[in-house]
Amino acid sequence: MNNCKLIALHSIVCITVRPFPPTIANRYPDTDLIYGNVGMPHTLTCISAGGYPQQIVDWYKRGETPTKLNSNSCKYLPIYNTTVDLFNVTVACTFTPSGDDNDATFFCQSTYDDEPTLLQYTDVKFKLACKYKCPCLYCIDCLFLSTC
Repeated sequence: MNNCKLIALHSIVCITVRPFPPTIANRYPDTDLIYGNVGMPHTLTCISAGGYPQQIVDWYKRGETPTKLNSNSCKYLPIYNTTVDLFNVTVACTFTPSGDDNDATFFCQSTYDDEPTLLQYTDVKFKLACKYKCPCLYCIDCLFLSTC
């Protein structure tokens, strides 16, 4: 097991330290909103701090069945802090939103293989502006409407 350490010649201790709830790096200050533009690449970034062993961190789009974002579009950066024996994992997923993504809820989940789904996650709502597609069919209430 990767979370076990030899303490003495005949003793092995296995521990799991749950990380803090995930933090979303690029949300609008003091809200659960992320803004983007239809047809323009956007990156969702999540940080899961303080887990041991290394936690699994993934992005999903909420729906009747949550859909995991394509891992080929995601970059994973695990950092092991030797001072406190814990992992910090950053995951950044880039995708190109369509009109269907306006008001969609995305969530970042931090978990381990043996835990139930959605035990520890953080939600954000995606708001799209129609700067690049007119007329604005999907973005009636967008904050960044241009001259559509």
